[in-house]
Amino acid sequence: MTRKLKPEFRGKGQDFYKQLTTEAKEAMSEDSPTTKFFFSGDSLPLEQGPNCPLNGAELAFLDATFLNPEDRTAPTHATMEEVARSCAAAKVRVAYAMHQSIRYTPEEIIAKAQELQSIYPLRIIHYSEVTYLN
Repeated sequence: MTRKLKPEFRGKGQDFYKQLTTEAKEAMSEDSPTTKFFFSGDSLPLEQGPNCPLNGAELAFLDATFLNPEDRTAPTHATMEEVARSCAAAKVRVAYAMHQSIRYTPEEIIAKAQELQSIYPLRIIHYSEVTYLN
């Protein structure tokens, strides 16, 4: 949980807030659920809407297996563009795209992420960077 200003008190200006007591400021705020960490594996469809836990997440790790929707043969993995659009809509602070298919080269994955920067600045965890420990 975090405290946020109630909608009716937003945008009043700095002078308005300077004159308030601590008690008045507290009364103008309300508890708001916040997602600090969001992790989603093989996931389709990507959940969206007002109650989605991805909304406002501070840090998210999401399955972005496919670069092209036509490469998907079953509804089990997201595309990188679907992830970028979901993160933008949910106003995620920082998101990592992971679990890319080995059918794509690192260069293709980076190029796709760069192409999507105007939608959302995804960070990439490439399969060659994962270390497995037994």
